[in-house]
Amino acid sequence: GIIYTASVRSANELYERLIQDGISVGRYHGQMRMREREQMQQSFMRGDQKVMIATKAFGLGIDKPDIRFVYHFEFPDSLETYFQEAGRAGRDGKASLAVLFYRLEDKRIQSFFLSGRYPHLLEMNAVYNTLAGTPVDAAGNPDASSETDVQASNAPSPRAKRPTLSALDLAAKADLGRRRTQVILNLLREANLVRRTSRGYLLTDAEPPTGDKLEALLSTYVDRAARDQDRLAEMMHYAETPICRTQIIRTYFGEPEGVPCHRCDNCQRENRAASSSTGSEGEVQAKDSTRDSAAEPATSAEVTLPSIHGDIPVSSPAEPLPTLPAESIFRRGDRVRHKRFGSGSILDIHDKMVLVDFLKGGQKRLRADFLEAA
Repeated sequence: GIIYTASVRSANELYERLIQDGISVGRYHGQMRMREREQMQQSFMRGDQKVMIATKAFGLGIDKPDIRFVYHFEFPDSLETYFQEAGRAGRDGKASLAVLFYRLEDKRIQSFFLSGRYPHLLEMNAVYNTLAGTPVDAAGNPDASSETDVQASNAPSPRAKRPTLSALDLAAKADLGRRRTQVILNLLREANLVRRTSRGYLLTDAEPPTGDKLEALLSTYVDRAARDQDRLAEMMHYAETPICRTQIIRTYFGEPEGVPCHRCDNCQRENRAASSSTGSEGEVQAKDSTRDSAAEPATSAEVTLPSIHGDIPVSSPAEPLPTLPAESIFRRGDRVRHKRFGSGSILDIHDKMVLVDFLKGGQKRLRADFLEAA
């Protein structure tokens, strides 16, 4: 199987931990040399290791049919990523597990990555002016206290005087973090304002950008930031939802919600609750057997909340969900509000679940106790 982590650090730590426990394990992440990654991937495809610890770098070309489990040690940045990675389990059609270990604190990891992607205008000015050989002040603008004429400093120095700097040197001179500096350099390269050489980065012969041009470049990143945050929110919703996880995935990708899968942890919890309340487990099993198994993937999905046993996360049942009173406080047609989806109206009520048509989010099926009257 495969265990995905959100960071190289987690991959290395988990790898060392499992090695100490005598488990046949490999690792794969972007900081390894290309040849080492290729050898590790080939070794896993041959079946030399039982487990591969990997970041999202472990992706293309992974079509091993007998992967029995995919665990996400920390949750990924989006449902697209999760669905693609979890889908590597059970491609031979046999029973497999896709398990997400969920802790709310893990959001900080993805938020940390997102925060490093989107620079500010002052930071872009600082990097550009540093490459132009212009002293900059604390705000990243040409330093008026320097002997360089301020008006002339808005244009790059003659080509012979343009410095070639590494990302590390640039970060130090511009007083920025290396990761943020690298993001800015990539953005400037996309705009053909900067090119990379074997010695580092330098300005191209392109006209110096105006403030408006830099703001236009940044606006594309602002849009990306909003989309990435929305994708992360949907990933958290998947982890926290009490309803069928397969239905959540179908809805997210714009397909009909369909019937519950009866295999994910939420469906199994509902089945157990129904069995204990009716005392007729056989009835539930008979109901399960009537569904078309060919219409569903062989992989079952679950989210577990990790408990600690000798510093090793161990799967444990999810935390109990709040229960509803026997009769819902809502009725069809009621206006309601959800913390994330906003305002909407109730279309249907079934047991503990309600179908709501949200003004901005479309139709969603969720628990009534996640709503409040609008």
